[in-house]
Amino acid sequence: DALCAILVAPDPQSEAAAVAGKVAEALAVGTFPRNIGLLVRQKAGDWEDRLKTAFAARGLAFRNEDRDLGGASIQDLMTEAYSQIVLDLLTLLTRRHGGGLWSTAIGHLATVRGVVIDDAPEVETGLAEALDAFHQANRMPEASPATAAAVVAKIKAIEDFLGLAALRAVAPQYATGDLFERVRRATAAFLAEGSAGETDWRTLLAWFRGDDQTPLLTITKSKGLEY
Repeated sequence: DALCAILVAPDPQSEAAAVAGKVAEALAVGTFPRNIGLLVRQKAGDWEDRLKTAFAARGLAFRNEDRDLGGASIQDLMTEAYSQIVLDLLTLLTRRHGGGLWSTAIGHLATVRGVVIDDAPEVETGLAEALDAFHQANRMPEASPATAAAVVAKIKAIEDFLGLAALRAVAPQYATGDLFERVRRATAAFLAEGSAGETDWRTLLAWFRGDDQTPLLTITKSKGLEY
């Protein structure tokens, strides 16, 4: 494989340029950015500073998934139940018709309400009616401005619809300690960060997911991921 190589560099700047070059080569042959992992032993923040200029020079986007957002890292938000439910429902609200995402949202609602939709048709009907009413009341076009105030309002609408106590109950790790509140604050903070300046909902949610951004993370954090 032409992309498999050991890179030797005389200094950090040259090393960063070489890494950016290899990533550019991978992207040029159709590799999806999220299928690339920039793994470092530790102190991903230091590497972020080193790589930033080299990646920018090639017009490449990457992000430090190990970056702390006030109690939870970006990578945590990509897997935590609370943040994924919020992300899925925000995305649903930008769609006129939910498609496959509608089924995902119904699954979230069933989990939050503690019901099994296979038990009876009327259960799924009730969930669908509740979700439809929520969707109709809160839908926003994906090209509409995603302002800081709009982000706060939509998160509140989702939390009011599902219930904070019910959201806390969706994952056993939220039962004790302050993890739930840390993930909740970090999710809001990251969305607020992405809404700075002029952006729309489509761009904000893609940015939150890390679309078209090569992830930088520590080896420890990469455990369980496939590269």
